[in-house]
Amino acid sequence: MLPFVPEPTTKWTLAALVVSSSLLLLALDGGLRGMRPRTLSVAFVGNSFTFVNDLPRVLEAMAGEDTVGRAEAGMEQDSCLHGGLSVTSLLERGNGMYAFWGNGNSYDDDGNKNNNEFSSNDDGSAGGFPDYGACTVSQLLLGYDEAIVSNDDDDENNNFEEYYTNDGLNPCFRDADYRAYSASLRSARKNPYGNKNNKNNNNNDDDENGATPPRWDYVVINDQSMYPAVDSKRAKSASALQYAYAPMLNASGAVPVLYQTWAYWRNDTDTVMDGLVDVPTFAKRLAEGYEYYAGVLGGELPARKRPRIAPVGNAFLVLWEENISFWNRLFGEDLYHPSPHGTYLAACVVYATIYGRMPPASTRFTTELFARSRSMQLSGEEQPLPTEEEALYLRWIAKRVALEGFVPRSLRTNRTRT
Repeated sequence: MLPFVPEPTTKWTLAALVVSSSLLLLALDGGLRGMRPRTLSVAFVGNSFTFVNDLPRVLEAMAGEDTVGRAEAGMEQDSCLHGGLSVTSLLERGNGMYAFWGNGNSYDDDGNKNNNEFSSNDDGSAGGFPDYGACTVSQLLLGYDEAIVSNDDDDENNNFEEYYTNDGLNPCFRDADYRAYSASLRSARKNPYGNKNNKNNNNNDDDENGATPPRWDYVVINDQSMYPAVDSKRAKSASALQYAYAPMLNASGAVPVLYQTWAYWRNDTDTVMDGLVDVPTFAKRLAEGYEYYAGVLGGELPARKRPRIAPVGNAFLVLWEENISFWNRLFGEDLYHPSPHGTYLAACVVYATIYGRMPPASTRFTTELFARSRSMQLSGEEQPLPTEEEALYLRWIAKRVALEGFVPRSLRTNRTRT
């Protein structure tokens, strides 16, 4: 029933109602426009499927376009990424971005402002570091790492090589100054809520090292491209998630977002040896693997921190089923890593999974989204960005899968939504 509105008795009463309504609408509009949304903090843990084309900064740019009238909008991100690694081996080696994120576009504003005590140029002026990300997963999620404790390679307490494998790609092993800077930067990101998010810490005190873990809203995690699809490797990753990652997620209060990666196919891969005989089979096993990971983590985290799955692999599979020629555009020249088209689709799916809505329509213009990417393709070859028309098409695919529950034909059972 509509609310009762008394009939105005004079034209002056009617005028007053019109003016009052207009003022109310203006006040509401001004309130929405003036509202300061809470910026979400998002950490990324993964490999080259995340750092090729720089998915973290693409998502950060998307979120920066979506701030008016939102309670939660914008994104602050950090990462620990290393190409070719699983969630297990990433714990053993840490960051691997030394060779990939050392260019001018990698220099971070915060770094250039705050690292003067750690770095200087040859002329004595204040220096700066590239935005490589955190040294290790622990440093990223907890704000500290016992093995990254000193700027002095000779310090007896500096025992990082006793705990980590040095493959020459971790910037914190290659550059002692960056190691000190990274430790200082991450330790400064204190959680304003203490350890209240940690179900195992009843006193809400700092941990035994006196550090308060950063407050992460979400941690986006992806595994090595085949591990979730192969039983023995899946089990190893699940164990790492349960016993190493879950305690850190608990401490930081983060919701894990499992970045479900895609099936690929090229002649020089050994997918057939692992029973992954075609793209649908590969995709199905990946989907099962990430569901399994979600169950493992869900058993270790409080209900309000239930893991989410960003079904990027499902979105790729929809294109394989419906538009195979466009599916080919999702890959770089190695037919494995994502092209800018693939990263754009992945970003739309991850964004929708985190925010519960599609990124703003303005992000169909992709030039600005990739403008701050620290690197693009591994080969250095330039690839075209999605056109406006292509971006709109990819957004439609992402929306169907991430928000509308669409399931690719290859993955359907009698109970799944079509």
